[in-house]
Amino acid sequence: MSNLNQVKNILTCKIDTPNVIDMDVFANGLHAIDELYKEIVDDKNVKIQIAEIRKGSIEIDIVANCIVPLLAIIPNINKAADFVELFKKICQFFLNKEDSHTEIGNISNPTVKQSQNVYAINQVIVNGGTVIFSDKNSGESFILDKSTANQINNKIPTYIEEQTKKEEREEVLNDVWVSFVQTRKDNKKGNKIVCSRISKKELPVNFDNDYLKEQIIKKDKSNTYNYEYLVDLKINYLESKVANCTILSLKNKKKIQKDKGKKSQRELPFK
Repeated sequence: MSNLNQVKNILTCKIDTPNVIDMDVFANGLHAIDELYKEIVDDKNVKIQIAEIRKGSIEIDIVANCIVPLLAIIPNINKAADFVELFKKICQFFLNKEDSHTEIGNISNPTVKQSQNVYAINQVIVNGGTVIFSDKNSGESFILDKSTANQINNKIPTYIEEQTKKEEREEVLNDVWVSFVQTRKDNKKGNKIVCSRISKKELPVNFDNDYLKEQIIKKDKSNTYNYEYLVDLKINYLESKVANCTILSLKNKKKIQKDKGKKSQRELPFK
């Protein structure tokens, strides 16, 4: 790229290996870099892109570019040094772990997704070679060889299995108010609610049975959006985040007043 010299904080990934690399393994490794980098950037307007690939060993320059033309490119948006530091910490976490139950100093437990991504990156060199992540701007770098990559990847599957068991859980909340922001009358997924007791975000929701669904989602679907519903709600969590909800029972409803400053919401006993 002609303007590559103007970009700061380029993340360079260099893979030295005497062996051929399966295309799917290499592609999975690149996808894992993309996902891990997006955690650092954490901006929906930024896309992780390959800026240049050089011959010899596989050497790739990776940058984060703003995909909204009207927004100015932030000079430090490409946090290459932060990526190197995150990757290094996750690798050190597994290297220092005697077993899957050991807690390591100040290094926080990586998430299941982070562990999966590091595993995919390491798979590129488990049969031989090294991978080097570096940020020339800060001088930050980390080198991983075949032996170390194998040590780490031997521990990751057990860790993922145990963390998944911890992070997959459910709870039932009784008497919570919910409102619908999206509904479907068919049997396909797509119903969404808002429940301030759980989250400010829209949450996917199912119904425990068809009768419950019929009571809430009438033929005139717009009517559903005019009410809040008092329900018992089962919540399924994955990696400490709400994966989905299920309405178990309907107890009451109240009409949503558009002008809440003048009139209080009117409760209607459910029949």
